[in-house]
Amino acid sequence: MRKIFKYTIPADENQPIYVPAGSWLLSLICQNDTPVVYFLTDPATKEMEKIYFRMIGTGEEIDEKELDEYWIFVGTVQQYGGRLVWHVWMSDSSVEYYHNEKTEF
Repeated sequence: MRKIFKYTIPADENQPIYVPAGSWLLSLICQNDTPVVYFLTDPATKEMEKIYFRMIGTGEEIDEKELDEYWIFVGTVQQYGGRLVWHVWMSDSSVEYYHNEKTEF
């Protein structure tokens, strides 16, 4: 049986989130000025995916090497009534796996 879970996008782009392997990204929104993503997951899955996010502000310079083929564009969110606009990518092929004895949410 699958369930939908919400994950907060970390402010530190070096801090990943962990989702059950095989989860599907459903959406990206800003909830109470906090960027979050929703994944359709199978909570019984023991294997977890390690996913990184990168948020780039409108007008921010981007090195071509920063967003290579390992990143997938997720969407755009606004914070603080539109005063901050973020364009969000998530890691793809760089996903790592680890085995968790008990999946906790």
